[in-house]
Amino acid sequence: MKKVLINPQPLICTPPTVLVGTMVNGKPNFMTVAWCGVANSNPPMISVAIRPARYTLKGIKTKNFR
Repeated sequence: MKKVLINPQPLICTPPTVLVGTMVNGKPNFMTVAWCGVANSNPPMISVAIRPARYTLKGIKTKNFR
């Protein structure tokens, strides 16, 4: 098999589990998310995949981050 060279990329080999926190109806709410990755390197951003039925998503959509 030939060696394949790739350019540096913002990749995460083993996606970590992250804790996402927000405020929902004035109360703090947290959830763990296993589907996350690098969305942008400048400025630094990560992306998370959250199912629409999750309660925490309501707080994220209203932009109540903590």
